[in-house]
Amino acid sequence: YNTETAVTELKKIHNQSFVAASMQNGCGNLEMLVKYLGEARSLAARVITGFEIERPGAVRITVTADDIHVGGFSEGEVPESATTITEAINNAGLPCVTTPFIKRDLLAKLLYNCALNPLGAILGVHYGALGDNQYARLIMNNVIHEVFNVIEAMGERTHWDTAEEYQSYFYEKQIPSTYHHRSSMLQDIENGKRTEIDALTGYVSKQGRLHGILTPVCDTLSHLIRMKSL
Repeated sequence: YNTETAVTELKKIHNQSFVAASMQNGCGNLEMLVKYLGEARSLAARVITGFEIERPGAVRITVTADDIHVGGFSEGEVPESATTITEAINNAGLPCVTTPFIKRDLLAKLLYNCALNPLGAILGVHYGALGDNQYARLIMNNVIHEVFNVIEAMGERTHWDTAEEYQSYFYEKQIPSTYHHRSSMLQDIENGKRTEIDALTGYVSKQGRLHGILTPVCDTLSHLIRMKSL
């Protein structure tokens, strides 16, 4: 939620040779970097590793579902800076690869996070509890369809051709591999912090309005999270 504030401060740095990489949940952050810094100095990463803060300066990795993916704004290309950052992350012990399709990865993560994070934060449960509950599944299925409809209306694409195809992957692969994870959104609410809801279901609702797509479930989840964050 603080991307614009951070990147405007970065823009003030006199040495303009640096590259900025967004490693945040949700969508819209890479576009914000490009707006202020330009495409050549803007990267994004898809992180599907779960963390919990144990104390100031120390986090515990709770789950890793896949390697970190790093890429640039232009689809089909891998900037040299992405390779440099990927090597540094690998050297630090976190598996990381470059990708020429980071936007597709970010939209794939958007599907995952929108389905799980707000609902888990509202109910106070981990991902597995949502997957095990038939009523939670009905809500998550509606979210997945809304996100998919918005992605298509935006003229973008991800790694699945239909919402149903993604749902199979979501329930059979993703939830089992992150079963006990408690979302960062839930942790933020528990710690009295602001959430990233505007980059998740809030982003979907905003893009839905721009493209004439109704997103009633995403709208409701966003409002409930904002209410809990007051």
